[in-house]
Amino acid sequence: MIIIIKTIIRTVLIQKGPTKGRALGNYRPVTCLPVAWKLLTSMIADEMYQYLEDNGMIGEKQKGCR
Repeated sequence: MIIIIKTIIRTVLIQKGPTKGRALGNYRPVTCLPVAWKLLTSMIADEMYQYLEDNGMIGEKQKGCR
């Protein structure tokens, strides 16, 4: 089953330090996502993690998503 969800996001560039000027490396992108999208992706991640745990598909040394 393939689920396609289309969402609109907004990315804003935030200046890291005003003393460093307007150099391109002095900005970081911040993406504003709708709360519903955050909740949905959190629920999907929880289900996927539980499936992987139940079926022993995550290695013992895997610490990135635990």
